[in-house]
Amino acid sequence: GVASRFLELFWCHGLQAGHIPRLVPSLNFSDLADEKSLLSALTPKLIDEVGSVFGVRPEWIAGIDEQKYQTGYCYKSPQRLFDVLDSLREITSLPLLAISTVKILDRHAAAPQRVELVVVEKVSELGETDVYRYHPFADGWDWQYAGCRIQLKAMARAFGRPVPLYQVTSKQMEAFYSGKEFPRALVSGPRITDPSLEDYAYSSKESHVSKESDEIPLVLSYLSEHGMKSWRR
Repeated sequence: GVASRFLELFWCHGLQAGHIPRLVPSLNFSDLADEKSLLSALTPKLIDEVGSVFGVRPEWIAGIDEQKYQTGYCYKSPQRLFDVLDSLREITSLPLLAISTVKILDRHAAAPQRVELVVVEKVSELGETDVYRYHPFADGWDWQYAGCRIQLKAMARAFGRPVPLYQVTSKQMEAFYSGKEFPRALVSGPRITDPSLEDYAYSSKESHVSKESDEIPLVLSYLSEHGMKSWRR
């Protein structure tokens, strides 16, 4: 039901029921006594407002369909990613994350290697708890395909900050790609920083942990062709 999904939305962002009235002042603690009380207090306007806070489609909260997010894309349009980063109210220490079906990306590997990006935005603080909004991108990146790989490396280089990787299952990747998975569930596990995505974007002279550095000339050519400059915020 609607009330159940409303509560799930908060739980899947690391929040408890006690946080809800602080983030949604129009709701009282008595409204959270049970799902029946909550359902009586919910309105379409309130659902729209809460959906906006978390970047989640109100249609999902209302039980109309199963797609939680309207995902973005940036394949062949790298500026779309940086436009979202530019729009963030507050830049966190790690505003850009990547999920992958493998722990170590290797263009020579035989098995498929899916990658997707997600932008993280801090939207509020509730005591010592930070509230985040996620902006998932669904591009269907395949690391073995040069067109995907070179663009990802170029964007990581232009971004100029760490982009840690998180390994997910193929099932989780498909759910993320279709906008049916809360990103927090995927990026709350072990963070892969050796290597992280930006390690594939620098030459061995620039970084002692660089990977696949023989493709750096192609990366630099991509940056030049698309007029991409280092991101500053």
